[in-house]
Amino acid sequence: MSQYSVVILDTDDSRTDYFESMFKKDDHVVSIYGSIGSIIQHAENSDKVAFLVEYNTLTAENRLDVIKFFKDYSRQNVFMFNVPDNANKRLAFYELGAKRVFDTSHPLDEIYYALIWPIKNMVSDSNKNLLISSGQLEDVSLKSLINNLAREERSGILKIVTENNSGKVYFRDGYITHAQVGLHVGEKAVLHMLFWHTGEFIFNATTSFNDTVSVSLSIVTLLIIAEDLRKSYLQNLQEIGSQKAIVQVTYSGDLNSSSIEINNGFKDAIIRPAILSVILENQFYTCYETAQKLIELKNYGFLSVTDAEATVIEKKKEKDNQEIPLGTFSLLDNDETLELCHNVSLEKLQSGKILIISTLGKSSYHALQSIVQNGSDIHKRNNTHVCRVEVLTQTDISFYSLTMDETVLESVGKISDEFTAIAFLVDVQKTDVFEYTSYVMHGLIKNEQTLWAPFAINSTEEMDLEQLKSTLNIPEHIPFIASDPTREEDVKQILLSLKKYIAPQPEEPDVEVDQDEEL
Repeated sequence: MSQYSVVILDTDDSRTDYFESMFKKDDHVVSIYGSIGSIIQHAENSDKVAFLVEYNTLTAENRLDVIKFFKDYSRQNVFMFNVPDNANKRLAFYELGAKRVFDTSHPLDEIYYALIWPIKNMVSDSNKNLLISSGQLEDVSLKSLINNLAREERSGILKIVTENNSGKVYFRDGYITHAQVGLHVGEKAVLHMLFWHTGEFIFNATTSFNDTVSVSLSIVTLLIIAEDLRKSYLQNLQEIGSQKAIVQVTYSGDLNSSSIEINNGFKDAIIRPAILSVILENQFYTCYETAQKLIELKNYGFLSVTDAEATVIEKKKEKDNQEIPLGTFSLLDNDETLELCHNVSLEKLQSGKILIISTLGKSSYHALQSIVQNGSDIHKRNNTHVCRVEVLTQTDISFYSLTMDETVLESVGKISDEFTAIAFLVDVQKTDVFEYTSYVMHGLIKNEQTLWAPFAINSTEEMDLEQLKSTLNIPEHIPFIASDPTREEDVKQILLSLKKYIAPQPEEPDVEVDQDEEL
C-alpha cells in the first residue's frame, strides 16, 4: 500500500509522463489534473495527498481559486516547480504554505530525487500528531533542515548518522535546546554537525524527551558563526590534503617538550597513521578545531601528511572532462566566437574550461541554458552542472556552473586546478553575503594571469555599482557590468567580457630641466 497519493497539477504531457512513471516505481498512486477545480474532489477527504504543482498551470487559474487552494491544502505537502528564478515569487509561495519551491533551473530528475524523502518517508498520524522524516544530507543540507524545522516551529529530535560519527539536535517549538555529538555538547556540537555534508538523517516529531538546555544561542547566530568558521576550515583542509590523506605525528618526544598545547588523547590518536576524514571526527576536538590543530602541528614540523589520492583525483578530472559529450553551440556567431577565443587565449586544437559561479540561486545554471539552448546538453559532474561545446574546429570549451555555497572551494578543486576564465555572477541584492563572496572570488583568483570578470545580478538603476565594487574589493580598472543571465544577449556579453584587464600605469610627472644645468 502506498504512503501517499501524488496529485500533479500540470498540462504538459512530457513532464507529467516523467513524474508519473517515477512515482509509480515507489508504489505511489499518481493522479494528473489540468485545473484546480478538477482535483478538489479527489483530495478533499484524504490526509495523505502530496501536490506537485506547475507554476504556469497554477497562475492560469483565477487568483482567488489559487489562494483558496493553498488555504484548504497548505496542511498537506504542496510542492511548486517551474517557478521563475525570482526571489519574491518563490517567497510568495512559501508564505502561501508551499513546503518546497523549485525554480526553472531545476531539471525534472533533480526535482524528483529531492522530493523522495518528504513524499515517501513522511507519515502523518493525526491522533498522535507525530511526523517522522528521513533522508540524505546529500539531498538536503543540515542548514536547510534546521531552518525548515525552525520556520515550522517543530518539536522533536533530529538524528544524523555519518560514516564516522553520529549526533542529535533537540528542537522545542522551533528552537534548538540541546545537541550532542560524542563528548561535544551544546553549541559546539551544532557547529560540528553543520560541517557534515554526507550521511542520513531522521527527524522524530515528538515532545517526549528530557528538557536539557545546552544551547543558548539563536539559530541565526549559530549559522553565522558556522559560516565564519567554514572559511578557515576549508582553507586548512586544502592545505592539509584530501579527506583520504594519511596524517601522523612526527618527533613526538620533541612535541611533548614544545609549547604546543595538545590533548593527550588526540595526540595518541595520530601517533599511528590515521585517515584525515576519521581524525576530523575525534572525540577531543570539533572538526574545525582539529583542522586548526593539524595545521599548527604541520607548520612546526610535527605532522607528516601522505596524500596518495591527489594523483588519482587529477587523473579522474581529466577522465571526467573527456567523457562530457559535445553539445550544440549557437549563442555566438563566427566573429564573436573568434573574439572569445582570442580574449581567453584559446588557440586551435585546444580545450578550455570556463567557470561561471553565482553567489546565490541558479544564475550560473541559467547562463548554461543560454549557451547550449538544449537542456539535454547540460550534464552533472562532481556535484556541478557542465556543458561542453565545440567553438572552432577541434577546439572546445567546457562551461561549469556553480553556486557559492559553503563547499564551493572544495567543489572547484574537484573540477580543475586551472580555468581558462572565471565569470562571477554577484547578486547585488544579497549584501549579507558580500564578505563571503569577496572571500571566494579572491580565493579563486590565484594570480595576475587568471582571466576573470564580475557581473552584477538583480541590480537596479538606483544602485551605485562603483560603491559595491569597493565593498567587494574589485579593482577599479575591472568593470562591474549589470547583467541578467536569463537573457541570451546578456550571456553573450558575459562571455565576450572575459578578457585580460590591465590596470593603467600611473603617469610620471613631467620634470623640467634647467637649460644651464643641462649644458
